[in-house]
Amino acid sequence: KDIKVLGDMLHLLSYLLLFIVIRRGKKTLQGISFNSQLLFCLSLVSRYSNIIIEPKHVAKAVQYFRTLKTFNFNALVRLYRRENDHYATIIKILPMICAIAACMSLAFDSTQRDGRRDSLRATYFVWPCVFLAIILTPTIYSSTSKHDVSHVARIASHLVETVAVVPQLYMHYSRRRGGAG
Repeated sequence: KDIKVLGDMLHLLSYLLLFIVIRRGKKTLQGISFNSQLLFCLSLVSRYSNIIIEPKHVAKAVQYFRTLKTFNFNALVRLYRRENDHYATIIKILPMICAIAACMSLAFDSTQRDGRRDSLRATYFVWPCVFLAIILTPTIYSSTSKHDVSHVARIASHLVETVAVVPQLYMHYSRRRGGAG
């Protein structure tokens, strides 16, 4: 379980590094695909939509973390080992907020994006993933006879996350070729 906490921290560190790159400006953003970031954001928001729908979990988690006297890595490991819902809520919310913030900062400053090379649209991947999730939901959740929207959203989020890197790879490939596609 310590490795899971380390993975969560590395995930947050990756967003910190992304924000540092975004802050640096135009030259450093030439290799970052907005469409990939958008797909990662969509994946996280659809996977953790229950937190958005039921904000009471967030309020309880914030209240719990305020009572902690010290905040360090060992405290996080102890929280995770106890299967603490507060840790799970915070560790779900932070990447979701970071993904939304990254997309917004890339979207509102279009001068920093390389739209010519980032031409593989995110919608090419979202709809097939949603369609496949609708088909796979009864197979994966065989105990439920109906298509629960939260189940479909969760499966779709995993499928979207698996293909989210494709626009980034396409952009990198087109950059190496020197063209837009």
